[in-house]
Amino acid sequence: MTHHHLATGPTPSTRLPIAKDRALGRYPKDGLELARPYSLGRGTTRVLRGLISVLLPPPPAPRPEDIVLRVERTMRLWTRYMHPLSALGLWLTVRILDLSPWFLFQSTRRLSRMPQERGSALLDQMVHGRFAALRMLVVAIRGVVLSAYFDQDEVHRAIDYHPVAFLTERIATRERLLARQSATDHEPSPLGSLTAKPVLAAAHRGAAS
Repeated sequence: MTHHHLATGPTPSTRLPIAKDRALGRYPKDGLELARPYSLGRGTTRVLRGLISVLLPPPPAPRPEDIVLRVERTMRLWTRYMHPLSALGLWLTVRILDLSPWFLFQSTRRLSRMPQERGSALLDQMVHGRFAALRMLVVAIRGVVLSAYFDQDEVHRAIDYHPVAFLTERIATRERLLARQSATDHEPSPLGSLTAKPVLAAAHRGAAS
């Protein structure tokens, strides 16, 4: 049985080089082109920002002044890479959770307009409540918001997380795999030498006759 180190498939026509003499950045200038953030209406944007404020960890967790806007932008950017139906489901979840205090008869206020402490308490009630659908919606939106929050540099420093070493190791692994693939592409095929001899012998016999 033959073991392949790399998945077989078409050889990529273009390989983006990685600069050796630059520090790793969040958005490197090595050919990476980010998608434009997902477009939202004013109402959904306002509701999303309110929900982010409710879901973010309270102090002493880092809370820069623009953290809500940064988390919002990160979420909208990520949504561009989702399946369109998944993206639509995410924003529908935002709208449904915002109205949840009404149909749960908990408050006359929308969730996005509640104080953080009261909004967080209501979300915790939903997570431990009897409605499975609401539990899933809360877990989904909380997971996306906190993932975007913990991707911020201030949070990395607060929890002593330094991803540069991991990224450097992954880049080195990528380069080794590409170098191995390139060497394999340029190696002469053993089947070529085996088939060439009978072809040449047949050609000599034809010329002799």
